[in-house]
Amino acid sequence: CSSLVSIPAFDLQRLTNEGSMFNGASNLTGWDSGIDFSSVTNANNMFYGCTSLQSLPSTADFSSVTNGQSMFQGCTSLQSLPSTLSFASLTNGVRMFNSCSTITSIPSSLGFANLTNGQSMFQQCSGLTSIPNTITFPSLTNGQSMFNQSGLSAAPTLTSASLTNISNMFSYCYSLTTMPSITSTVISDCQAAFSWCRSMASGIYSTYTQLSSQATPPSSHASCFNRCGDQTQTGAEELAQIPTDWGGTYTPPSGGDDGGGIGVELED
Repeated sequence: CSSLVSIPAFDLQRLTNEGSMFNGASNLTGWDSGIDFSSVTNANNMFYGCTSLQSLPSTADFSSVTNGQSMFQGCTSLQSLPSTLSFASLTNGVRMFNSCSTITSIPSSLGFANLTNGQSMFQQCSGLTSIPNTITFPSLTNGQSMFNQSGLSAAPTLTSASLTNISNMFSYCYSLTTMPSITSTVISDCQAAFSWCRSMASGIYSTYTQLSSQATPPSSHASCFNRCGDQTQTGAEELAQIPTDWGGTYTPPSGGDDGGGIGVELED
């Protein structure tokens, strides 16, 4: 359906499974505001690769979607989401907005209260600079690569007590200056979680202390803080206090920062 430009006013009210329905519609720019998606539960790949889609109608209702895997992945022109849009039922958000590089913010209405799997959800959203304070991902268990290579300057609060995997969660977020507030004490994998967050100015050592002091410390923690904060004086000082097996103690070469090094990347 690559030639599809707009979705006409079809009666889709009773449809629950719209997996891959508009996948690859690279010329799609929008749809009739009267289309009702409120019954959709499976939106897997629904708008995957719709590279011309810039915005959604203010009437868009996806509040029943539970599976949003890759729903808007690769929508490289998508700039904004309606302030009333809700994903209150969403549990699977794997790669949901992956590579939506022009999104700069998301509305607090999205909620994500039931999201459990956020793997690579906002990965490579290079224009995304912040997450509303009211979005705290209280049910999240898998945050692997969730914000990897995004444009975040401030990290969200993560209130889920069940969060276990934060591997690569914020890696290569070069603009990130603050550590996330993490409630969970059962994190088992934090490999490369904050790797290459080079603008981090504080909270590095306290986050290391929090993770390493868990009743059962993360079994996978290699490169967790690799080059984290090394472009700020306070960050570099904190990094120097962290053991090398956690990715700490980096010291810039005498001739200046070489910008080299290898971060750990995991598969999506």
